[in-house]
This record gives sequence, structure tokens and C-alpha cells, in this order.
Amino acid sequence: MKVAIPLKGTTFLRAAAPLIATSLNSGIELYVYILAERSGKEYDTIDKTALAKVLPEANLRSYADEADLLGQLKKEGIGHVVAADVPHHWQELCDAPDLTTYSISIFIDSLHYAGRVAQGEEQKRIPGLTFFPNDYLADRFFAVGSFSREEMPYRIVGSPIFDHAAFLPTSEDQQPTLLLIAPPPTLLTWSWRRQLRALFIHAHNQGMRVVVKDRVKTPLPKSLHPVVDELHTKEAIRPYASLALIANCSIHVCGYSTSVLEARYLKKPTLNLDLNIKRVAAGDLVHRFGLEDLYNSRTCITARKHLPAVFDKLMAIDSADYAENDRFLSPQVEVSDRPVASIAIWREVLSHASSQ
Repeated sequence: MKVAIPLKGTTFLRAAAPLIATSLNSGIELYVYILAERSGKEYDTIDKTALAKVLPEANLRSYADEADLLGQLKKEGIGHVVAADVPHHWQELCDAPDLTTYSISIFIDSLHYAGRVAQGEEQKRIPGLTFFPNDYLADRFFAVGSFSREEMPYRIVGSPIFDHAAFLPTSEDQQPTLLLIAPPPTLLTWSWRRQLRALFIHAHNQGMRVVVKDRVKTPLPKSLHPVVDELHTKEAIRPYASLALIANCSIHVCGYSTSVLEARYLKKPTLNLDLNIKRVAAGDLVHRFGLEDLYNSRTCITARKHLPAVFDKLMAIDSADYAENDRFLSPQVEVSDRPVASIAIWREVLSHASSQ
């Protein structure tokens, strides 16, 4: 069966790379379509040569825009498309009557889409089948009220994003590490910068190095650079950079980032910075979507002061405390050396297509 995976940029490979890697053994004839240039986000444009080296099994094509993509799919006789958050990112594909779309829910991004539909900011679209990563996020998606479980075909199979863990290299670097997933610098007031500096110095005093996964267009304030050991800006294909860095850290620090889910999956404690997220375009997503418990638990503590003390508390938690993560991650609870979610998705795609 011919199936297409369209990609707009490197970040889309978080969901796609494990699916591409597992397609050969799934009875799928896969075609991967890459946007030639991502206007406005040129730094996220996919390097086709690099992708071919990492994923040699990928049958790579290029497209100029969504209309061009539709034309190529029709010419190739492809009637099935698997992609990330199809109703939001691939509206023309979702509307095409001769295509069946399979949507990979990308954590809180899917909640944003449901929220925009509820507010009349986006049109309601229903793919042929939607794959949610876990019960926790599926429940919150339907709780928004834009979609009902009866009208929207879906499966809960885990996330191909977590499947990147199956491709993690064995690290020889055992040095304890504090990892910051850098928030937008507009949220880092002078008070927050002073607190982060104190936290980084405290980590150094505990024998840890400080690593930052930085943002390309809006980087970490330079005043913090002297207390940072490593800055990472480049994205990787498989495993993607953030997950690889979280896997090798001792403690993960973020500001209401969805990386809290990767940290939970990889059993890493999280110090969540209680930033004023109402100042960013997404608004107060935590309260809006009922995610308070995701950022407040034994293994993830949200704080706005006394960061070194919170750091010490998190570093002292017991391995048994991670059992609380099961309800946030089910059914993909334990780290696997097999891309189990991707395999399950292909199985569901084939089953759904054969029933049409």
C-alpha cells in the first residue's frame, strides 16, 4: 500500500523519523515529501542529503507547496497520508476527498488546535484516524469540547516521539548534567536571569555541568552565557536533539515546555520555572487545558523562587516516585529498545485502510 509522509521542516521529523525507519517491515510503500524551503523558518529547512544518510530507507521527494504536494500525490496514485497534526498543518490534505489522512497528535499542539476551533479561529476538520500518545492528553483534547469521541475516530498507541529513545547511542559521558530547555527570552525577566544564574552556579558546586538547548531565532540572554558549559542550537534527525540531551542529563529544567513529557518518559526529574506564560501568544495553556498536575508532582516541581533548594529536593527523589508517571504516559510507560508506537501506528493504518 502506498503511503506518503509530508514534512515541512526538521522539527516534523520528531514524529516522522521512527515511522520512516519502521515502514520497510510494515508492508508499506512509503514516499517522503520534503518542503523545498520553509519560508520564514529557513533554519528548519530539511537537509535532504543529511536525511538520506540517517534514513536511507526513505524514498525522498520534494514539493513547493501544499497544492504541488496534492498534485504529486495524485500523479503517484497515493491515497493515504500520515502526518503530524493533520487538521492544523495539512488542511488541504485533510479536505481532499480522494485522500485518507492519519494524524499524529503532537502533545499540547493538538490541544491548541482544539482550543482554536472552540474559539472559531480555525475550521473543524476530522482526519480518517487520529493517534493520541496517551490517555491523559486524549482526555484533555476531548474535554476542550470542540470534538466528541463519537465523531472522531482515534486510537491511543503511544507516540513516535518517544520511539526516538530506541535509537539513543550509548553515552560514555557520565558527568552529571543540568539541562535547561531554553524558554523564550521575553519571559526571562532580570529577576529570572539572576535566579537561573544562581541555580547554574549551585549545579556547578554540586559537580554538574550546565547544558542549554537553545532557541535559534530567540536565543538565551548573553548575560547567562558565562555560567553555561554547552549551548546546543542544531537539531538532529534521529534521535532528535532535545530527547538525546534529556536522556543524558541528571535534572531537566524548563518553563512550561512539553519536554516535561519526554523527561517523565525517560525518568528524569524536572524543575519547571513558573514563568508568566500569559505573556506569550499561546496564553495560559496550563490552566486552560487542565494541565496543572503535569507540572506539579513529586518528579516535577514548579517554582518561582529558591531554585537551588528545589534542585536539591528533586535530586533526592527515590526511583519509586517515577511510578506516578504511568498515568501521564499510558500506554507507553517504559522506555523500549523498539519503536513500539510507530509499529502500532503502521498496524492501525493498514487495518483501517483495509476496512475502507
